[in-house]
Parts: sequence; structure tokens; C-alpha cells
Amino acid sequence: MGKKPKLTMIFMVLKYLFSLILIALTYVVIKSKGTVVISGLELLVIALLSNALAGRHLRLARIVNDILILLLNIQLISLFFGGDFITLVMLTNVSSIEDLSGNFVVYGFGVFLILLFSFLPIRYVRMNIVSSSTLLAAVLAAELALTMMFGTDNSPFYHYYSLTRDVKEYRDLQRQLASMPDQTEEFYKTRVDQYKNKPDSLPEQPNIVVIFAEGLSSNIVNDERGVMPNVRDLGSKSISFTNYYNHTFATYRALIGQLYSGYQLDNLDTNTLTSLQGELKDQGYQTAFINTEPKNMQFTEYLETFGFDEVISDRSLDAGATGSLSDKQALDKLYETMEASDGEPFFIGMYTFGTHIATDSPDQKFGDGKSAILNRFYNLDYQFGAFMDRFDKSEYADNTIVVFTADHATYAENEYNRVFPHEPRIDAVLDQMPLMIYHKGVAAQNVDAKGRNTIDFTPTILDYIDVSDDNYFLGTSLFSPITNANNFDTVFYDATRIYLTKDAQPRELTADELDIVMPLITNYFAAKTQTPRH
Repeated sequence: MGKKPKLTMIFMVLKYLFSLILIALTYVVIKSKGTVVISGLELLVIALLSNALAGRHLRLARIVNDILILLLNIQLISLFFGGDFITLVMLTNVSSIEDLSGNFVVYGFGVFLILLFSFLPIRYVRMNIVSSSTLLAAVLAAELALTMMFGTDNSPFYHYYSLTRDVKEYRDLQRQLASMPDQTEEFYKTRVDQYKNKPDSLPEQPNIVVIFAEGLSSNIVNDERGVMPNVRDLGSKSISFTNYYNHTFATYRALIGQLYSGYQLDNLDTNTLTSLQGELKDQGYQTAFINTEPKNMQFTEYLETFGFDEVISDRSLDAGATGSLSDKQALDKLYETMEASDGEPFFIGMYTFGTHIATDSPDQKFGDGKSAILNRFYNLDYQFGAFMDRFDKSEYADNTIVVFTADHATYAENEYNRVFPHEPRIDAVLDQMPLMIYHKGVAAQNVDAKGRNTIDFTPTILDYIDVSDDNYFLGTSLFSPITNANNFDTVFYDATRIYLTKDAQPRELTADELDIVMPLITNYFAAKTQTPRH
């Protein structure tokens, strides 16, 4: 055997060894024996198939091997870093890839290694005892049996089939919507149902401040390590909702979904129906949204479709590595915006970016500062505590409601699962999240939402301040005594996944439930591009 064949053999061993290491790493982070077994068998299938082809056509075998190994490694690296195989939601959020720049070096190195090892050459290996084709057939049969035992969710290549199916269904829905007639009237309501009287301690038109924290689950607020003591303390002296879930994922769908009480098909879809800011503008409020990603033109344009009087994008601030405002900068900007009000009642919304996945705190650190995820949530809490101290001592404390919540639950990627190991979920994107309503004189109260979700956010706020007008909201007030007030307020939907969270017991919908809910959601998508009555 010459030097070149020997070198090729070394390259081939390194190529398969790299994939084996990735498979082992996925077990370290997700502890799934089924995934390890099925992934290992699929790697063996690739090796045997490639070897069988190499005996006849080496160049074709190398092309097939490179493609299949690359596809396998992509799924494994996604599982290692993100806690899940590639999904349609991941692909639709590729445009926000800069939001992951806090881990750019790590992710970039991972991509480099994948490309390097996936395209190493292979050679033909003669098998004297049994042919590659015979062994391949046996391994395929074993994989089929074990896949049936462990489930298709453990197969990297089955997820490519699932992804292709999801993309097809997504495109089919888009084509269906393009030909559907106006469905707006189906969702028209003459009023926002009222279940709670506005407290006497509030003025007739109280100012309203809403803080949407990036990706925050309730368990982080309540963690016994004291990661977010200020937010936890706010919950003890507010109207605080428990067993409250996000109704969609991720930020682009979640912000517009809460403010309009509806669903979103595409990230950048607009909604011309009624919204929280629209209802308050009709009541004489000045409305503004603080843009914490002023250098992200796509996000800025997205916010500008919401219909606020002003989207405040201060590009003069020294943004961090992600190009976004730190939570300290954001909350300082929020207070400055309050101070700049002209005496008219105001509604100010803000989304804080600092707890986004792959970021670390630029300011406060938790404990020894070694955990980026604990640091970023602790920093948000610290800055929020400073904001609330300032607020409670100000003139705004007498006439302003502060609402603290999140855009959606924390995404359960591998770092989250490592730091919060005792928080099982049905899906990485669905979880309970905080909602707190605070103002001077508020009567502290815990309200059990019983699995209802963020589609009820806007009707809840309007109910609390006694504002009722015609609308197209899918949700109802969380103050309603009815556990499942409509067909939507316990339904999570993100264009590919759908779950029911009724009674705080997340599960998949039955076929009968899907037959009821999906046509209604589809009709809503057909309605939200129409001119509203209001």
C-alpha cells in the first residue's frame, strides 16, 4: 500500500471519528440513548453504502459520502448547540443570525470543523467475510426496528423528511391563503369583555409601561439560587399570573402576537387589525415603542408596522457586540422616554434584548460570573431593580402601571438544560412565563391562568383599565373565570408546531381538536391583511 492510500485511510478514519465524537457529545448534553443509537446506525449506513459504491465508482461514492456526512453532521451540531434537530422555525429566523454573535467564535469554529471533516476523502475497503451490501441490508433492518422502538424523533435523517414536509405544508398554506376570500368579519367583536373593575387607586387614564423581556420563563424568576430577586419581589406585590404560557415563538411572532392578540404566519407579516396601541391611541394616549436593536434595519422596519406614534431608535448609543442596547441602556432609555412625555397619558412598550440566547452580561455578573446564562438573567434583574427603585421615587408612581412580562418563554437549548436540569418540557419553545401588573396601591394577587396564554395579553390589559371597544382579538381577559374562554387561549402555534396547554398540562392536540382549531387559525391569517372595521 502506497503513501497516498495510507493517507486516504487516515483521512477516512478521522472523518468517521469526528461524526462519532459529535454523536457522543449529543448524548452528553441531551442524555438520549435513542438518539445515540439511531445516529450511530445512520453513520454506519453511510459508511457501508459509500464503501459498496466505492467498489464500483469511487468518485461517485465520495460525492455521496460527503453529502450524507455533511447532512448528518449538520443535524448533530444543531442538536449539540441548540438542543433540537433543524426545524422550520430555525430556518425562518436565519435572517436574525446576527443576534447569535455573542457566540460567533464558538459557532464559527463548529461550522469550520464540520466543513473540514465532512469533505475528507474516503477509499474502498475490501471486506472478505461479508460484503458491504449484505451488511448494509442488515444494518438498515436493525435501524428500522430500533427506530420503531425509540421513535423517529431520534433520527437525524428522518428530521430532514419532517423538515421537507413542514416546508411543503407551509408553502401549501401560503398558496391557500392567497386565494381565500376576506375572513375578517368572522373575528369581529363589538367590545372587550370586562371582568375586573379598574382599581380606585388609579387615575381615569393611567400611563402604561410594558416591558417584554427576551425569552424569560417563570422558573428562572423563581429559581432558588436567586437569579432574579427583583422580578420575584415584584411578583409578590403585584397582580401576578401563574401557569401562563407563550402562544407562539419566536420574537417576531411573539411581539406582534401579544399586541394584536393574534397569530403570525411569517416573521415579517403585517397585521392591520386592532392592537393594544391602536385601542389606546383612540383613547387619547401617546404611544411609543423603544427599539433596542436600532442598527437592525429588519427589526426596525418590523416595529414600524405596529402603528405606534413613534418607534424610538437611538442609533447614537454605543451598542454591544450584537449591535443591540444592553439592558441597562434600554431601561435608562425607557425612563428618559417617560420623562419626555408632554403630559398626555402615554403607553410605552419595550423589548429588552440582553437575555437573548448566546449573550453574556456586559455589566453585572451572577456569583463567580462563569455562567453566561445566569449572568444575563441576573443582569436584567439588576437593571430592572434599579429602574423600579427610580420609578417608585418618581412622580410616575402615582399614575403609571408597569407591566413586566416576556416576548416568549426561554428557548431550552443545551446551555439552559445544563443550568436548569429539572425543568422538563414537551418542546424547547413552550413554557410558563411571567406576567405582572404593578402600580401604586395595587392589591397583590396571584391569578392562576390554568394554562391560558399570551394571546390573552392585550384583552387583559384593556380589561384592567376598563377600555372596551370593537376589535378582532382572538384572546379574552385572563380575569375571566372561564378556564378555556375561546378556541385559542390555550393553543400554541408557531407555523410548524401546535400544542394545547389547557389546565397547565401541555400536550399535542387530538385529530378532532386539530380539525376545529387549524381552520380557524387559517381564517385568521386570511383576515389580518384586510382593512379592519375599527
